[in-house]
Amino acid sequence: MGAPAILVVDDEEAVRAVVKKFLEHSGYQVLEAGGGEEALHLLWQQRFAIALLLTDIMMPGISGIELAAEAIKVQPELPVLFMSGYCGQYGDSLNGNQCVQKPFNLQELLRQVVRTLQPDRIHDRCTRWP
Repeated sequence: MGAPAILVVDDEEAVRAVVKKFLEHSGYQVLEAGGGEEALHLLWQQRFAIALLLTDIMMPGISGIELAAEAIKVQPELPVLFMSGYCGQYGDSLNGNQCVQKPFNLQELLRQVVRTLQPDRIHDRCTRWP
């Protein structure tokens, strides 16, 4: 079985590149999309399940919140983790999902990813990373 696949969605290419590189270095497979439409296209095409949708909230076209709602129609058990500079403003719209505040520390992002994917093993996984 391969590493869990994370779909990273952000309209800012620089953010996607940094997050992708960091998560790959941390042992995950990463697919990336520059917006909601592209992300949904990737979800429809996948021959395997995505382990986590990591998405910005504010994007042109389909917002991250709208993307999450559509994505769970494609993959009903898909965990979602938001990343945004507007986490506090959208708390009630996140349907219980967590949001990492931008700008974020990459170690905090990793802790949230691990917590979302494996809530019972967060301490073990996070203590392995400096």
